[in-house]
Amino acid sequence: REYLARGLPVVYNYFDTDIDNHEMFRDKYFIKLENGVEKIDLNQIISKLKIIQSIDGYQNNIRTFAIENIDMKVKMLEYKKVIDFIIK
Repeated sequence: REYLARGLPVVYNYFDTDIDNHEMFRDKYFIKLENGVEKIDLNQIISKLKIIQSIDGYQNNIRTFAIENIDMKVKMLEYKKVIDFIIK
């Protein structure tokens, strides 16, 4: 989460609802490895990072994504909606 807040692309290998639910953005700015892969192809990761870095404003775009989707204010609002639903 801190990397995203800094506008950095991330490499991950699990289902992350905050990222995976935004397929178009995920495919453009993040590197998702397959689960269970024993060997990581670093050349493939480096190639993808170079593609991401070639996108004008990529850091700003990632930072904006983080603010709009995973910022604590956004997450707390989601939790509040769930709690309000349960209480009613």
